[in-house]
Amino acid sequence: MLKQEYPFFISVFKDKDRFLINPFLVTTGEFKSNSPWIKTIDNNEPDIAVKLGQCIIEAAQYIKNSPVLDIKATEDLIGEFIHWKKENKYRSWNEFDKKNVHTHISLREDGSYEIYSMKRIKGNNGYNGSIKAFDYKIYASAEEIGLAVIDVTAAAEEFYKKK
Repeated sequence: MLKQEYPFFISVFKDKDRFLINPFLVTTGEFKSNSPWIKTIDNNEPDIAVKLGQCIIEAAQYIKNSPVLDIKATEDLIGEFIHWKKENKYRSWNEFDKKNVHTHISLREDGSYEIYSMKRIKGNNGYNGSIKAFDYKIYASAEEIGLAVIDVTAAAEEFYKKK
């Protein structure tokens, strides 16, 4: 059984009510696919930074313990962006994308993290570039990870308010 290889990728989407955390898994053929593992955290949770960081660490563990998925690219496209359908109120990907800020997390084998908020490409055709980023060269605590996600997400929200 093939195991997932580093770096691990995790997406965090935030709207006005909650954070949605979704790790990516590599499939045969080196495609990346959203995993069925999805968690949401209410924005008003006490100790939100710690809970968010713990959830991201759990997502990384989920990736580490998952095999490489044996699916074809066409099957992957069917499941692409399925995360937006779960645990939310949006009717389409375009509506989800307009109401959520996307933060991307990359966990490297040495335990370092890169956490950055993503810039939308005009026309809802994905993301390119970052608005704000953190790069942790050492193992970060759950609270540090959560605070970094909150910080880059807030920077993205400000960025889009100005537009």
